[in-house]
Amino acid sequence: MDNVTAIGCTILPAKAPTPRIHLITLLLATFLVLMAGLMRMLPLLPDTDEPIFVESAMRIAASGNLDPGFYGNPGTTLIYPLALGAHLWHAATQQGMLLRPDPNLAADFAATPWHYYYLSRLLTVAYGLLGVVFTALVGKRAFGRRASGWRIGLAAGWFFALGPLVVMHARLVRTDSAATAFGMLALYLILRLLDAPSWRLHLAAGVAIGLAIAARYFMVALVAPLLAVDLLLYLRSRTLGAQPFAWQGAFLGLLSVPVIFLLSVPTLLPNFAKVVTDLRTEARSTHMGADGLSFFGNLRWYATTGLVQSVQWPLAIAVWAGIILLVVERALRPLLLLLFALTFLVGVSLSPLHWHRWIIPILPVLMLAAAVTLDRLATWAARRSPRLATAYFGVGVLLLLAWPLGKTILMDVRDAGPNTRLEARAWMAAHLPPASRLLQESYGAPLDNLSFRAEAIRSLADTGDLSALRNLGYDYVVASSAIYDRIFAEPERYPDEIAFYNQLFATSALVKEFDPAWYESGPVIRIYAP
Repeated sequence: MDNVTAIGCTILPAKAPTPRIHLITLLLATFLVLMAGLMRMLPLLPDTDEPIFVESAMRIAASGNLDPGFYGNPGTTLIYPLALGAHLWHAATQQGMLLRPDPNLAADFAATPWHYYYLSRLLTVAYGLLGVVFTALVGKRAFGRRASGWRIGLAAGWFFALGPLVVMHARLVRTDSAATAFGMLALYLILRLLDAPSWRLHLAAGVAIGLAIAARYFMVALVAPLLAVDLLLYLRSRTLGAQPFAWQGAFLGLLSVPVIFLLSVPTLLPNFAKVVTDLRTEARSTHMGADGLSFFGNLRWYATTGLVQSVQWPLAIAVWAGIILLVVERALRPLLLLLFALTFLVGVSLSPLHWHRWIIPILPVLMLAAAVTLDRLATWAARRSPRLATAYFGVGVLLLLAWPLGKTILMDVRDAGPNTRLEARAWMAAHLPPASRLLQESYGAPLDNLSFRAEAIRSLADTGDLSALRNLGYDYVVASSAIYDRIFAEPERYPDEIAFYNQLFATSALVKEFDPAWYESGPVIRIYAP
């Protein structure tokens, strides 16, 4: 059998495509998938949390004041590059000031914000591509026996890059892609440090960790494998004839972590009170649909529900099997990767909240574990004909990728098509009387720059019972399934709220409903005359 090719891997011999060609193919596919739905509700409606980072960057670009105004992530490895990019874009397209802050940028952003949101999403796409590159390189470094290291790394890259959760957040202005890119770079440098210790690699690893923490505080978990490598190098130095332990290099690497972090968040210490306030907000104990679990409950949720929601059942099973295999095999480099993943999970589980998107920075490690499962199965299946192992491996990659890739393609179709929130806005502008009083809950229609007297509330049920809502005198109320579906998912916790919605749906006049078709994105939007 000659030149049998599967995703990310090729049967040798001779003129089989090189790993570099496979990596380029992977990056091209990732780029196309990310760009397919990049507009996603623009120009009218940025996604949740995007204004936090984009508006901070615009203030910095317009004023020159480096204070982002928000320290909950902290996200400065996203905010500061966005500010620089916005400044250069404004200077190039609007004849703005190039060498000093330009207050006119704020007016341009207010007039055409979607240009800047789109540019900002391009940066997160770039971070996403870097994360894929370093996933493959970490796989090669951690599993580098012959060709198996490359094929494990490339397969993990495919699993990671084309999953719906990663694709969704890699094209939104959020910190997940930046944290993942710097985190995988740090792991790559840590693995290199284990093979060839030097003060330069110590410093580089510390810098990468500091930048990762500047994206997401949880990335402090990267310090664990760095400390573990320093300990291993020290123990190695105690053996006869080993190279002396480089205390200066280890100290330099560890010191560079907080130094680079503080340099990346230069206004953190002067605004420490604001930092504490934002962290308390992020550490709040309640959020509809994402709270109510203990520390061990969070750990169990991430290992089961969160993982399955992120990658689908077949890949989740491969992840669990791969982790067991790596623990049993006790190979040092893979165990360092698992140490990071475990430390990270412990950290996020300490929060009262749980979100499946929080595990994005460790998904590359988990996908490497899934690829290990596939590698071992392919090797076992081809034990009588080893040359077939790569073909079996490639078929396995296709099978495991089919479900998440199908969901990603469907998401791309929906993100590139109509959105129920925008359709509701257009219909309301055309059909409801001007100056109508509206009350809508979160994830409703964007009503900026329309003539309505609109007010927003987290949930319509927060008004009390339906009689209380009617006494408020609103002409229309807008319900969104993005809110009430969370309530109906926990009936034992929200019985009063469920009773409210049941009464609203049964007794109020439904004016219009926007229920997404298979090719549309957005929640169900219902407009009632209460």
